Amino acid sequence: MEILIQIINFLDTHSGSLTFLITAVYVIATILICRANIRAANATREQVEESKRQFEETQRLATMPFLVLEHIPDEFVDSDIELSLPFTKDSSTSCHHSSLFRLKNVGNGTATNIVYTWRCTEKDIREIECFPINAVPINTSYITSFFFIDGDVGNSEFVYPSKAVLELQYNDLLGHTYEQRIIFNFRDAEYDDILEECEVDVPTYQGILAYSLKKE
Repeated sequence: MEILIQIINFLDTHSGSLTFLITAVYVIATILICRANIRAANATREQVEESKRQFEETQRLATMPFLVLEHIPDEFVDSDIELSLPFTKDSSTSCHHSSLFRLKNVGNGTATNIVYTWRCTEKDIREIECFPINAVPINTSYITSFFFIDGDVGNSEFVYPSKAVLELQYNDLLGHTYEQRIIFNFRDAEYDDILEECEVDVPTYQGILAYSLKKE
């Protein structure tokens, strides 16, 4: 009984200090709880964003096109597509070498809005041009004739570049943009087919981009 009375007297004497201490503990606990809630909310938001990113990436890969070119030996077949690729900007269309390819889409979705840039050197900057066809569906192939146009038709000493690059740009059906390089390696012009080898790079994802063609 005496101990209980002592406790009551102590509380009466130090009630202000105890109230302050309890309030301080309450405030500190509240701050800690708020910080924990903020961390949990941030972690949840990051998890949601990561799940969204993974879902979008899965959707993108599920519709990603992949164009390939297969060189066809000289055969008497009709081509579905013809594309002239001049070695110089003043090349004459009357002097050319042609190579036949099978253009295929081995990806998971249609390639659409196809444009290209043809470069014979690193400093050879040319305008973006429309590809002969606007779209290549999956599991579809087109016989394609590339006409490599010489320089000056009257210049018998025209030197062919050792290689040139056809840069393709296209969209999938979700609006994602891809770029793909096709590298042509050439040999001496004494051959009927000057193309020695064709290398096709894997498409690179560029995001959702807008591009414009040259003005007529």
